[in-house]
Amino acid sequence: MSPSPSFSSLQVLASDDTYGQEVEIEEYPDDPQFALSYLTLPLLKQAIATYIKTDITSSTQNLASDVNKSKPLELKESSASITNNLNAMSLHENEKNDISDNNSELESCSSNESLSVNMEKKLTSMESKNDPSFVISTIKSVFSSNEALNKSFLIKPFKSSKENTSGLDIEAIEESYNLILNLKPKELFIRTLANAIEILLAKLTLNIRAYQNGSPENLRLLIILCKNPLLKDPQYHEQLLRKLCIVLSQLQNRSKNIMIKWFSEFKHDAFEELVGNIQQYIVSHFSVSPGPKDPIVSAIKVLQLLYISNELAKPNQIVPIDRFYNDTIAKRLNFKDEYKNWKKLIDTKKYNEFSYFKYPILFNPVSKTRILHIDAMVQMSQEFEDAFVNHALVIHAQHFLQDSSSISNLEDNLKDVTCPYLVLEVRRAHLVEDVLNQISKKEKDLKKPLKVKFVGGGEEGMDQGGVQKEFFQIITAQLLDQQYGMFTYDTETRYSWINGASLESEKHFELVGIVIGLALYNGVILAVNFPRLMYKRLLDEEPTLEDIKLAFPALGKGLEQMLNWTDGDVGDIFMRSFQISYEVYGQVKTYNLVENGENILVTNENREEFVKLYIHHLVIDSINRQFTAFRRGFYKVCGGYALKMCRAEELELLISGSVELDYEELEKATEYDDGYSKDHIVIKNFWEIVHAMTYDQKKKLLMFVTASDRVPLKGLGNLTFVIQRNGPDTDRLPTALTCFGRLLLPEYSTKEKLKNRLLTAIENAKGFGLV
Repeated sequence: MSPSPSFSSLQVLASDDTYGQEVEIEEYPDDPQFALSYLTLPLLKQAIATYIKTDITSSTQNLASDVNKSKPLELKESSASITNNLNAMSLHENEKNDISDNNSELESCSSNESLSVNMEKKLTSMESKNDPSFVISTIKSVFSSNEALNKSFLIKPFKSSKENTSGLDIEAIEESYNLILNLKPKELFIRTLANAIEILLAKLTLNIRAYQNGSPENLRLLIILCKNPLLKDPQYHEQLLRKLCIVLSQLQNRSKNIMIKWFSEFKHDAFEELVGNIQQYIVSHFSVSPGPKDPIVSAIKVLQLLYISNELAKPNQIVPIDRFYNDTIAKRLNFKDEYKNWKKLIDTKKYNEFSYFKYPILFNPVSKTRILHIDAMVQMSQEFEDAFVNHALVIHAQHFLQDSSSISNLEDNLKDVTCPYLVLEVRRAHLVEDVLNQISKKEKDLKKPLKVKFVGGGEEGMDQGGVQKEFFQIITAQLLDQQYGMFTYDTETRYSWINGASLESEKHFELVGIVIGLALYNGVILAVNFPRLMYKRLLDEEPTLEDIKLAFPALGKGLEQMLNWTDGDVGDIFMRSFQISYEVYGQVKTYNLVENGENILVTNENREEFVKLYIHHLVIDSINRQFTAFRRGFYKVCGGYALKMCRAEELELLISGSVELDYEELEKATEYDDGYSKDHIVIKNFWEIVHAMTYDQKKKLLMFVTASDRVPLKGLGNLTFVIQRNGPDTDRLPTALTCFGRLLLPEYSTKEKLKNRLLTAIENAKGFGLV
């Protein structure tokens, strides 16, 4: 009899150079030993119970010797013995049926008379030697065989449902692994399981084409392998996890969709552990420029697969999105170099080549801000270069046309072209009008760095950031004001939403989009409060009922109640038709969701269609003209591949920042100047006053000093905030240099006076932040 193949030879066969080749690999072990042809939890329990019912210490050394010599292991227990021990195991009725089914297989296998005699000898030997050969043999034969493992741990009778479409008993799989890995001698059983799975993965890797578009019946083993606790042990990452990632990453659409569905049914703890295992592998195998066959590439593709599963999980995501962020990559990756590599792949249409930026799930919002800013700076640099080239051309033209009467006209026409900035000169009393007129004329300059200059009224100042910030705050406040009529405002949610009945021109809505795009492009956080639904629409994502519940709570609750109604037919209770009505400037307007909708009653059978059509009309049809213009303006500034890396909630953070004001964090990061320190009595009084402020007062203080009441993505601890002594005790109010994040605070003599002067200042502050 030929010896079993060694594991080392299998590792060579399964090397990366053999991907996709269809080869035959010898089943392990190829000998007449006796083992279960598939596994269920009750069968495994019974086999283990028979093995551990007496002391096995005396047989351990002999067993290890047999394994090392690759000798065939023998079965020492009969099917009758298994049946006799059922009562001792206290098995449930369905478990007894599983064992009885397998006993029938055992009996059919022993129909041959010579085999039966041989088995009796083995059974007698097992009872006398306490040999665990049956368990070892079963682990080897089942976990090294794709056919055997696909038949294992199935729910009987199999019933596909929304909760379990794989047909696998997940809890039984988890318990079986725990039973096997806790058997003694522990090292022996762990090594046996790991080696068997390694053989199976080698076969799958070598015959990957058979699984790339496989059927569910051939893919169940992948779920069983993903539940293996050994995957979280770095000792088995190369042996098991790497090869499992290779198989999963090479699945094609049909198989991939099946696996996505099955992963989406995982419970929280199991899913989080699997994601953690992949993340751990990615961290330990990070390299700056991995090749297409580098292990980290396969692992990242599997992480992407799990991310999609997490998004599809119902009713909520299995784990928070931040479980997919990888801080190690964000810290160790050179973003500028990676951006160049990524952009080159896009420009040359080499979409199959690897770049970390192709997998935005790896990057948190702070990292995505860096990517967006790099993208913006690259575009700004290009505009700078073009401006200087144009300037050189103008000088050249002046040289040849210096005696021409048209030279002054030429200079006027090319003035804007040669300026490296987008300069907006605005009047306070005519802000919207001025911005609209200037942007209309300078649309080609939107990609240039922004400079704001306030003119009129005797106010002048250099824009070093503060003027720019407050300009955005004021113009967005005006454009979103209800009195302007372009947006509605919900006092309950404090959300602004596009007014589909607005009579304002599309140019005005396009202006709103441009202004918000300019703020994002120039790294300014805005005090806008759109529901997340707005950002999903900007990213072309389909709206859902969950989005409606967040944006319009009362409506969302009503629609959800209709969908979940079980006490009779909704047609008898709600009496709704496929016609909706709403008020527009004091008049009630009606709209049919379908033709002849006023005569079609909403029933249990068609209520899902009604809700879908209602949402589509509310979010898309009713505001189509206005939103199309708004989106067009936004994308004139921010369109590009970098924006597509963001999720809706991340884009929301990038545009409007966070609203969580952690002033403890701000106090730790604050700097002091001109005689103040953290131990000064005025500073101690200042922070006591600030920590006792209301939420709105804290926002006003932030606005007063920094020209923005929004928190940067990295938190208040990363904000420039300096408190500078501004003379001795006085009745003057505190002032601020918003351009530099400086609060100019006199040395007030009492805490009460400090509180009065500070609150008066922040409650009455308005303007462009100029002293």
